[in-house]
Amino acid sequence: MPEILLAMFSPSISSKIYFGLTNRGFNCTEVTDPQSMKNAVTSNKLDLIIISINQNENILKSFITALKNTEKFNKIPVLAVLSNSNIGEIDSVFNAGADECISKPFKMAVLLSKAEELLKNGVSPINEHERLIPEILEKHIERIKSEGRILGDISEIYTGASVSDSKAKRLSSPGSDWTPIIISEAIEPFYIGDEREFILMRKNLMRRIPQKKEYYVDEKILLKRTVSPLAAAVDTTRTAFSSTLYCIQTAKGLSCSSLACILNSRYANFYFQRCRNCPDDLRSIYLSKSDIQQLPIILPNEKEQTILDKLYNEVSEINGKFTGKNKVLERLKATTAINNLVFKILGIDETGIKVFNSLHF
Repeated sequence: MPEILLAMFSPSISSKIYFGLTNRGFNCTEVTDPQSMKNAVTSNKLDLIIISINQNENILKSFITALKNTEKFNKIPVLAVLSNSNIGEIDSVFNAGADECISKPFKMAVLLSKAEELLKNGVSPINEHERLIPEILEKHIERIKSEGRILGDISEIYTGASVSDSKAKRLSSPGSDWTPIIISEAIEPFYIGDEREFILMRKNLMRRIPQKKEYYVDEKILLKRTVSPLAAAVDTTRTAFSSTLYCIQTAKGLSCSSLACILNSRYANFYFQRCRNCPDDLRSIYLSKSDIQQLPIILPNEKEQTILDKLYNEVSEINGKFTGKNKVLERLKATTAINNLVFKILGIDETGIKVFNSLHF
């Protein structure tokens, strides 16, 4: 009897789909959060995943991509249910690796029919040539590796504070005895959002807090593990930070603002998503410190770093005053200038940039 995972739906919709599936003789498991979804995939033999692309859109798309890039799981068909039906969104879900999709509102009979079809036909054969790195970009990457440096050669990465009790983590202030150990301003330049992490600072809740000699530097990079795949921000607060911001990085001969621009550039996104060797299992949606240290870069000269620093400060200022459409256009203009300069520093030509554009990086 086929085993189906029903993931990330609201209780009301989930119960209707569950009834429809079980009424047709399928076994069905329901999960409502990404971690439970991952656990269900790794601990069960599944024949189909039906997943709702909701407010966790980036996480869920990256989950699908990781699933399809993992040999153990890539034969499991994925049916994605979208909140809207615009062509761009549908295209992005298929690019993430989904085998079929359907948009809300949908007729239950249509969804069940698509599910049965996927169970019957399985995953469509993949044209391996579509997943290869385009030759022109591969040549650029090989040249950057040979002419440049890997980030681990010029930087030191320290592990930060880590919370041992998951109950200690909150996204808003639960009381006067709780202290924010990272404030939004510290990650504001490139990680957009008002989220603040509060940790009850008790020794028994902390695995480790960075020593003062590690953290006490004038300027440093905070690296946040994300599925995009990372956010890097310059921090000068000299305060401990939460486990979601998982390391401090300092670099020799490279300003922190310049390094943050490179780590948030389309080049770095492409390298981490397409070029690095993914770890086993589903951990490939995360970056490790060793992943980041292996990033090949060409060091900007002093003039180029000065320009990157200025652009970084522009983005930081725009994000700090984010108040509508005009600011969106300003931010786009500044980040485009950053990407163009990073491409120039790396020696990637106009043809290569056009290929990046075609791949949505």
